Amino acid sequence: MEYQELIRLSTKGDQQALEDLFVLAEKHSAEKNYEEASKVFRESAISYRISAFRNSGHAGEANGKAYWLNEEIKLIKHWIEVNPTGLRPVPRIVEGLNKESIFEIVGDEIWPNSNYDGEYYVLMSLLETSLDKIDSGDMPANSPLRRILYLMNTYFGLADITWPNYLDSFDVRIWTDLLADEIGRRFYASQKD
Repeated sequence: MEYQELIRLSTKGDQQALEDLFVLAEKHSAEKNYEEASKVFRESAISYRISAFRNSGHAGEANGKAYWLNEEIKLIKHWIEVNPTGLRPVPRIVEGLNKESIFEIVGDEIWPNSNYDGEYYVLMSLLETSLDKIDSGDMPANSPLRRILYLMNTYFGLADITWPNYLDSFDVRIWTDLLADEIGRRFYASQKD
């Protein structure tokens, strides 16, 4: 293969072309053609660095996807542990819980911790994504937080108008059940104070 073609292919990530460049450099070195050997070794090193940089980008992306999937699996496993018989009946009535309490817990405590590095980032992102998949535009909310508040009010039987079809989605229900558990836990804790 021609020298320029080997360089072109090796910088595109062709592993065989990169190996062929190293072989060519070694051949020039063995023939005591040190100037050409140096030139080819330099091109090999540049191609290798380009390839390594490209691969590290792919590895970073794969690590991000693996992290996300791992977090999702942890949440699903937790949901299965607390729901061994499957979906819970809704509405879930919690004595004393009202819309204001849900707003305080979700809007003031959980939502602020759902940013990229927050404790609830994965859960809230999965819930938002699930809602996006099934939203037919009939939910009267213009922000993710408002949509989640409407959903939780429906879940706890506090909504004036309900959207039960959202709670029929298995995806939405897993994340909603987990969020409802956290709302319930925080609400009961606030009642003890």
